[in-house]
Amino acid sequence: MLWAACSLLVVANVINIAADLGGMAAATTLVTGIPPSRWVPIYTLTMAVLLVVSSYRLIARVFKWLTLVLLARPPGMRRRGGMILIGLYLGFVVIQTVSV
Repeated sequence: MLWAACSLLVVANVINIAADLGGMAAATTLVTGIPPSRWVPIYTLTMAVLLVVSSYRLIARVFKWLTLVLLARPPGMRRRGGMILIGLYLGFVVIQTVSV
């Protein structure tokens, strides 16, 4: 019975992670226009490397700023990749300044 419960937990977590990666890729597609199928492997590798190399607190702070940048784009606005990249850079600078 315990093995069945653990197996169900693993399956549920894998599905949840896949949905999160797909959502991140779809949100990035809204900003860049690049298909989500190209973003999913990039996000997967990036998250795996970040989890091994850095701390969870740093990852959480970075994603808070990324979410803020995505929410700052009004629905009717045209894509302005340069402005989004500047916003990401400024968010990174603020994170670095706060963490010092």
